[in-house]
Amino acid sequence: MPSLSPRNSAKEQLRRRVETMHWKPGMRLPSEARLAETLGISRPSIHRAVRELESEGLIVSKTGSRNRYIRTLGSGVRTGVIGLLHIDRTALTHPAMQQRLAGIEEVLREKGLRLRIEVSDHDSSEWEPLPSLDSLCELCRGIDGLIVKWGDTDYSPLTRVSALLPVVVNGFESLGPRVAGVRFDREHAFFMLADELLKQGHREIVRLGLPESAEVGRTEATGLRVAIRRPEYVNMASYRSVEVSHHKEDLGRRAMEKEIEKGRLPTALICSSDSLARGALDVLGKANIEVPRDVSVVCFGSKPPAFELPRPLTYVRVDFREEGRLTALALLRMMSENSDESHERWPKTIFVAGSFMEGHSVAPPRKQ
Repeated sequence: MPSLSPRNSAKEQLRRRVETMHWKPGMRLPSEARLAETLGISRPSIHRAVRELESEGLIVSKTGSRNRYIRTLGSGVRTGVIGLLHIDRTALTHPAMQQRLAGIEEVLREKGLRLRIEVSDHDSSEWEPLPSLDSLCELCRGIDGLIVKWGDTDYSPLTRVSALLPVVVNGFESLGPRVAGVRFDREHAFFMLADELLKQGHREIVRLGLPESAEVGRTEATGLRVAIRRPEYVNMASYRSVEVSHHKEDLGRRAMEKEIEKGRLPTALICSSDSLARGALDVLGKANIEVPRDVSVVCFGSKPPAFELPRPLTYVRVDFREEGRLTALALLRMMSENSDESHERWPKTIFVAGSFMEGHSVAPPRKQ
């Protein structure tokens, strides 16, 4: 492999010290003479390397001062490009993601910014780990901010990336003041759905969704527990989970078929997504089990599966476009901040509230 020129060697060594957080954001850069001595590279090569990194925005200078500093989150817009890191290309065509993208791009257009989408190099599952730290740092060189929509994975590398630019994780909790999170308030949504069923007299509720070992399933179960442990229901109401690996219609269908085969048909069912609700309702209809006469069904989603029922389904509506807008606004706010202290003052996780949409799929439990 050919060796790097002195200038490129200096540039890469300086870049690496920033990307590995050897130099912290906002720190004053050592003098060129000191850098030349430390790295064993000529001062002219150091000077050219510093100028190039300054043109890339990694190093900044302050008006009226000869000092240079490591870029902080308040360095603002350099390239006019916002990056979106997504798990795979096929997932981008999902209607929910299309709505998110529309919300993100709406906000960016207003600010004269454009979105650049980066996807995984291969078709991957929802549980695929993030790209390597080197790959993430390479992505950050040509953008002003990063939005990540990946899945249930280890997000810890993003705390290192946040030294270079602001990061917002869509659909996950914040990792700290430099990595914001934007997500639906799923816990409160499931509290509202359970509350509606409890008011109608249901005391055994089934949740059809992801395992409680997954972060999403755990959040939903927490909302249910809060509802059934209130004084008026304590020791009277309970819930159980019917677990599936993904929010897919065929998995909802199979799960409900097994419940019927075992003779465990619930009187109240909460579905974690539109797709699971469609599968469950299809099985109930074919088994001549009427909603809501025989079983009450509610769900969490953006588009209720109304075509299976003569009247609308009760559900908590999620607005994916608004989620996208709030994601972009959170990122722009971080880009406009001017100090580390300001980041400590605003919410680390922004919750998007759902809207309770009352339908006709809930009724008191049928007497045996």
